[in-house]
Amino acid sequence: MSSYLTTSTRTPFWGYRTPAEFKYVQKVFNDDMKNFAITKACYRDIFKVVVFSFENLNNESELKLVEKKIDDTSKKHSISYNIMISLYTGIYKLIKYSKRSSIKQDTIKADLLDFLKLPEEFVSDFMMVITGHRREYMEKNLSLNYPKYPVIASINWRIDVSISSSSVTRGLVPTITLKMELSDGRIKTLEMDVPMFHLIRFNVALVLKEMSDNHNRHIFKLTD
Repeated sequence: MSSYLTTSTRTPFWGYRTPAEFKYVQKVFNDDMKNFAITKACYRDIFKVVVFSFENLNNESELKLVEKKIDDTSKKHSISYNIMISLYTGIYKLIKYSKRSSIKQDTIKADLLDFLKLPEEFVSDFMMVITGHRREYMEKNLSLNYPKYPVIASINWRIDVSISSSSVTRGLVPTITLKMELSDGRIKTLEMDVPMFHLIRFNVALVLKEMSDNHNRHIFKLTD
């Protein structure tokens, strides 16, 4: 039977520090919901604006309509524009963080309920937004806007041997040359001796092992 680690022994999906935008959403729903008249109809309208934003991340002309949609929503529900824009920002960022990596849906739901103490109705609607029929389209547009770094498209290597000209010792000195073509078309050439090659190989293996160890830590996943 699966169970979650307690909130005191695990880290929420947004990390150790809770962003100010999330704290604002928490404050509104826990302390000031009645004062701000944040009804189900209101936050569902905010969800619609947020989804519109994600679906049009690559359409600059449509993104210009977001501010107007937020203004229209604030007038419709008689809530100040500043409050509405802050709620929009917080919900937008929550959805963006939930899409940042392969986080289990149960983890997201538990974190919203346990850490932010958000109402169950709101959390249910939030989960419908990130798992509904528009999910793939939102994720596709979001992935297109993430910073992209070039990756290795191809790699070639050779060993060059030169004769040492040292007056003390004469011998064959092997040199390893790596030629890497990156996905952005650039070509990088590295030249190193055998000891340096083994040092680089060792450090790469060490980094990969640390990444694997971190991935397998209980803090990042459910426990049985």
